[in-house]
Amino acid sequence: MEKNPFVLGGNLQGGELVVAYPYDMVRSVWKTQEHTPTPDDHVFRWLAYSYASTHRLMTDARRRVCHTEDFQKEDGTVNGASWHTVAGSINDFSYLHTNCFELSIYVGCDKYPHESELPEEWENNRESLIVFMEQVSSKTTWLTIYTPQPNKKTTIQNLSSFTLLSRNVKDCFSFCFGHIIELEGTLKVF
Repeated sequence: MEKNPFVLGGNLQGGELVVAYPYDMVRSVWKTQEHTPTPDDHVFRWLAYSYASTHRLMTDARRRVCHTEDFQKEDGTVNGASWHTVAGSINDFSYLHTNCFELSIYVGCDKYPHESELPEEWENNRESLIVFMEQVSSKTTWLTIYTPQPNKKTTIQNLSSFTLLSRNVKDCFSFCFGHIIELEGTLKVF
């Protein structure tokens, strides 16, 4: 992840029909489930919704519930920590230590679908995968940042919403090439 500057990632899993976004770990040691948003929560929600809303079943009110929780009521998306806590998840790591926004995409109720079910699962997820990948080119701002210090923390402000985002500029000695996913607005780097 350090050699390839990924901006968007999705790990595909089975066993549920939902898209989970960071944070996946609760902050309180006393709670096992708690909504734990990132500073970029609105972006993660949009990315998760872009996948779930184009999936053939995730937001279908007539579909069967996979297990005990009906994520269809929440547009097929959930904050990872409010569902089940995962310490050290790839989603949290990618967000905190790289510039990659990663989601856990649970693509079907069966954890291990039978070979005969794979063509249908492909059709259920094909359009969603394409739409998810398209978010990179439609929502990404590319920045070139000059920094004389390696691993300098750079603060980015969205001037439209006054949102402050902090990013680590990793392994830089002169010019760094970074990327930020931001839905809209004018960005100021300082």
